[in-house]
Amino acid sequence: MTECSGGTWQKESPLAVTTHLLIDSIRNWAEAVSLWGVILDSDHNPHAGGCGTCRGLVTVNFKEQPPTITYTGDFYALAQASKFVHLGAVHIHFSSLGRQSLESVAFQNTDDSIVLLVFNNRSDTTDFAVTWNGKSFYMPLPAQSLATYIWPRGHEPKA
Repeated sequence: MTECSGGTWQKESPLAVTTHLLIDSIRNWAEAVSLWGVILDSDHNPHAGGCGTCRGLVTVNFKEQPPTITYTGDFYALAQASKFVHLGAVHIHFSSLGRQSLESVAFQNTDDSIVLLVFNNRSDTTDFAVTWNGKSFYMPLPAQSLATYIWPRGHEPKA
């Protein structure tokens, strides 16, 4: 999935928007997700006549001295997935309780580890269970949070 960008027109948080993009794209067999506007200033520049209200993954505010750097929720969603879902990983499962609840997607990396990304769309902390290889664990997930769970090859799950 390419040529996407977050911006001022979106009503959800940047973390939620990009997490939905990741999960929905992977569910529909996309092999990668990338966003435009990696680094923009606080006025959404530079842009070449296109989107004047797009959001970068990183924002540099030159109006402050010294300039400040802010990483957006878009950055954190992509970074979290990129850190744990490795090149060559295969999408193996997804589940959704709807946009008002939990959504997840799972991958198997080439080293046989399994990665589960879970996003809590709710406005409150939600308890949920994960079952793998006949064993379960229960976790609370705060509102509007993205969590990653990893099963290293031949080991029990760990968060």
